[in-house]
Amino acid sequence: IWLGEQRSAIVEKYDLKGKRGSEVSKKAGEVWKAMAPADKKKWEDLAAADKARYEEEVKTLGKRERVPKPDKGAKRAKKDKDAPKKPLTPYFAWLAENRQVIIDKYQIDKTKITEVTK
Repeated sequence: IWLGEQRSAIVEKYDLKGKRGSEVSKKAGEVWKAMAPADKKKWEDLAAADKARYEEEVKTLGKRERVPKPDKGAKRAKKDKDAPKKPLTPYFAWLAENRQVIIDKYQIDKTKITEVTK
């Protein structure tokens, strides 16, 4: 929080305009260490309040289970048979209604599903 508000002042005061961000951060760290504890108190209180806000937000999100990434050579997990099916897309809903008409119109064998969808 302190750095966010003081960055431009530090760049101006120590002639760091156009320098890399790491140089600005190093100088800001030196300035922060040199500050009196009484001066730091305001910023530390703001950080503590922000941390408390963050902790509350994390609690309301609910906990998600962490799943480790599978190995590259590992097999894919089997699909849950009891899981609900995704709804049909508009195209497949239309195709279900019109499949027989298409088969009759273009005289396609019923067993050749890819020909019907084409």
